[in-house]
Formats: sequence, structure tokens, C-alpha cells
Amino acid sequence: MPPLDSHPIIPYLCLSMKKILAIFFIGFALGGSAQTLDYFICEDSLYNPGGGTAVMGIYNENDILFVLGDGVKRGGTTILNRAIGKWDNNNWQDMAGTINASGSGGGKCLTYFNGFYYMGGSFAYIGTDINAAYFVYWDGDSWEGVPNSYGVMTQTVFDMTIYNNMLVIGGRFHSIGTADPLNFYCIAAYDGTDYINMGTMPETVFALETYNGELYAGGAWFTLRKYTGAGTGYDVWEDVGGYLNYYVKDMEVDTFNNFLLVAGGFTMVDDSIPCDYGIWDGFRWSGVGTGEGYALDANAICLYNGDVYLGGNWDTIGGQGVGYCAFFDGEQWQRVNSGIYTRVNALEVFRDTLFIGQDWLPTQGDTLRGTLARYYALYDGNCRYMRPRVQSITDTFYMYSGEAEVQLYNNNAYVDSWEWDFGDSGTSNVKDPTHIYTATGDYNVHVTVTDGACIKTASKIIHVLLGDEIPEIENIHFKIYPNPSDGVVYVEVGDSQGATSASQGATQSRTLTKNSGLTLRITGLNGHTKTTVPVTAEKTAINTNGWEKGTYLVNLFVDGKLVRTEKLVVE
Repeated sequence: MPPLDSHPIIPYLCLSMKKILAIFFIGFALGGSAQTLDYFICEDSLYNPGGGTAVMGIYNENDILFVLGDGVKRGGTTILNRAIGKWDNNNWQDMAGTINASGSGGGKCLTYFNGFYYMGGSFAYIGTDINAAYFVYWDGDSWEGVPNSYGVMTQTVFDMTIYNNMLVIGGRFHSIGTADPLNFYCIAAYDGTDYINMGTMPETVFALETYNGELYAGGAWFTLRKYTGAGTGYDVWEDVGGYLNYYVKDMEVDTFNNFLLVAGGFTMVDDSIPCDYGIWDGFRWSGVGTGEGYALDANAICLYNGDVYLGGNWDTIGGQGVGYCAFFDGEQWQRVNSGIYTRVNALEVFRDTLFIGQDWLPTQGDTLRGTLARYYALYDGNCRYMRPRVQSITDTFYMYSGEAEVQLYNNNAYVDSWEWDFGDSGTSNVKDPTHIYTATGDYNVHVTVTDGACIKTASKIIHVLLGDEIPEIENIHFKIYPNPSDGVVYVEVGDSQGATSASQGATQSRTLTKNSGLTLRITGLNGHTKTTVPVTAEKTAINTNGWEKGTYLVNLFVDGKLVRTEKLVVE
């Protein structure tokens, strides 16, 4: 593995040699094993001898581990009581104001935003403050209801993420205070002073994640959804790829491979791909595992030492015992050490250790079990963490004027090198090359990526066809203005023969726009789709307000075939 400072944004993965040696000696001191699993017991135990308890969320914020739960105790003293406690790797610390938390459940999510800790959950109020319901902030001394002009959150908050300088909140709430329910149906944002309308969702939001600067949501429906910011209500969000066959419960960004990892109760993504969890890479879905015998939900997904860990309601996958928490070794699922013995609700990496939050199980044999476990494993030198791909906006490209320009992408921004072979004797050593083909054919494109001692190759077939597959291809009029754009951009599409730009005031009848199969797909420079817009007239308006500044690619498809690409600058 490379040194830690070469990949500063993926500390779960990259360990320097000094750090590895230091952890090795710690592991040796704990018993000489490269893997250890232990529960917080005795003084550090988290349990309730007299009733049911659960850890529902774990968050590593500002190098402190926050544990959210429902009626959780340390020894005989309540420290979480349906809310929150924190662990600094040596001691538990109570957070004043949580002791008298009341209601139908506990804390479920926590995020640090604009200098404050915000917590969401299923608590009806904290202490005697009826305004501190479901969504609160820590003012330095106690938990308080968030300032806003609408009123109190009306139901459970399950997850939060920061997007576009806002704290986005998802849950089961169907309104906030006196607001119109259509404004805050299971989704809202908070800017530090008030709630902001983010459209509406089909039903309960369980998981939110910001991926490649875009906002994704999953929940009690059968798709992954992405925020577009265009339209109103339900139309502010669009489905990503095809359907899943059950709910999304958790998501995690694999920064090194630029993947969005998606977990839940589903055993299939994109209508037909079997899986135990799904990967959305910004272009298309893929699945990991077979989806066979996967019982009930995966509640949590996490990356640790480059492997993907799942925790959930099951103790077997495809007939294999996995003890409610397991990792995928590239071929099959492996249980965590000797196994966890009850439902897992949360996973989080803190100081090179995986923390596992679960329901309370009073005993297992003669051993007292708590609701929080720690799993430590040394990185074993495998290269499973690196999963390169060859990506492109489409697989088939068409020649016009004797050339077909193909933009290719690799998903590994933090490797040492890229070596491309375009299948026609052309090569490149940049991450995302553009290559021009001058002959039709099927080309097997390869990229070999190197990261320290790890070397892997990915490939893809690119098809190049003659432009006469699309009769209008040489005569297409395709214009974008104003460019750069600072608000609304217009895209003209039509037949160029004898036409004058509509932007100059002339009106022309262009037969191409009579084709019902015209689509504009706008992507970032990484190829990931920003939005897709059907073309139904000669001039199409696209609202770019709220988009991140930068360069985008406007791709014109005719009956699913890519025929033109132009750059758009958003200022």
C-alpha cells in the first residue's frame, strides 16, 4: 500500500509502514492475532440488564466516536437513554441534556454542520423541551430544537448529509410544523436558520449520500433517486438506472474507486442484475454477490481495510453462516472473527477499528454481550481495494467527417499511473483520455492502473459505426447559448441545411425535431450524468441555477445513438 499522505481522503484504506508496524504490535499485545473482536463489557459495557436496548447509529466526527441508541446504559448508569453518548477511545462521556430523553425511540443519525452537532432520531422530545423533537442541535451545553420559521419536525429522522452548503434531512416525517405537507414530504434541507424545500419523496427516506457533488437518496421505494433541482415536488428528483426489488437502507462512498455503494433488502439492481449489494458508478449499476438466500435487510454498509462490510438482520448468506456482520473477499462472504450474535444496525471506522452497533443480547453461553463491539484487523496486503473500470457515456459511437471521437474515463483518481490501449495501436497515459477512431470496427479498450505494488487491468468493447446509420448525422444543427451560462442555457437542435439560428430571430422548420427519440444528456467532465432532457422543440431551455461552476458536456442522442457532443461552461 502507498503511504497515508498520498491518498489523504481515504484513511480507512491507506496505512504507512510505520503505522502498520505500530498496529501490529498493538495487535500482538492484545493477543498476537491479526484479528480481534471484543465487546464493551464491565465498566465500558453498553447494555440494559432490565430491558431491550439497541445502538442505532455510530458516527466518527472530529475524531470522537458518537454512539446513538435507545435506552442504552453503561453498567447501571444510563448514558444514552434514547439519545447519544461519545467515546474518545479511552472513556465514555455523557452529553448533558440527553439524560431525560423521552419518546418512542432514540437517536439515529448525527452530522457536524457549520460549527454545530445536529442529531436526528425518533425521540418525541428531549427533557421538557417540546420543540426538541426528532431533529436537534448541540449548543455547547445541551440539545435544543433547531431555530426555524415552520415549527417542529413531526416524525423520525433517519439520515443526514451535507450538500451544497445545506444539511439535508431524510426520514418518515410528512410535514414540518405548519408547512404544507407537499413542501416537506420525507425530505428537507436546513441552512442553519430555516428549512428549505427539497421537493417530495415517494415514502420514508432511510439513506442520504453526497456523491460526486450530487445528492442521492434511498428509502421505502424501489429505486435510487438523484436530486436534479429542476421542476417542483416529486419532479425535483429522478430515478437512477432501473428498478431494485426492495428498499435501500444505507449508502457509502468508496472514494478510491469513485463508487456509490448501496445496501438494503434488495437482491437485484437495474431490473435484472442479482446482487447482495449494489454499486452505482455514475454510469451504470453493477452487483456484488449472487443475491441467493439473502434474508431480510442489510442495515449498514462500510469500507474497512479496503473491503466492504455489511451488517444486518441475517446470519446466513446463500446458506453460509456469516453471523450478522461479514465482508466480501472478492469471491465470497466471510464472517467477522467468531461472529456477531444479533441484528447489526450500524457500522463505523474509528482509529483503524471497525465499530459494530447492534441490538442487546443478554448472554451467549457464559459470556456477557453488549450492544457495541470492536473489530480490529490488519491490512493483509491484498489488492482487493482497487477496482478499475473503463467507462464511457455509451458503447457505440458513429463516424462523421471520417472520424469518431470517443471520450473514455477511468474511476481511479488516486493511483500512480494509467496505461491505455485503445485497440487500434493508439495509447495514452492520462486518467480520462479522448481518442479519435478513423475506421469502423469493434475495439477492445484496456486500461492498466498501478498503485504501489498493486497492478490491475480493466477492459471494455467500443463499437465504431459509419455515420450513415443515422441519415441526418452530417446535417445536424446543434448550438448551445449563452455559453458560458449563469442561469438558463438554450440548446438548438435541427437540420442545418439552409437554416438560420433561431437565436437570431429567424424561424425554420427542421425535420430532425419531429423525431421523438431526441435526448440531451448533460454530463460532468467525469462522464457522470447531471441531467437528461427530452428534445420536443427546436429550442430547449435548461435551468443551470444551483449547478456547481465548471465545464459540462452536452451530448445529443438520436434514438439512443450519440451523434454530437459540445462543451458547456457554467459560471
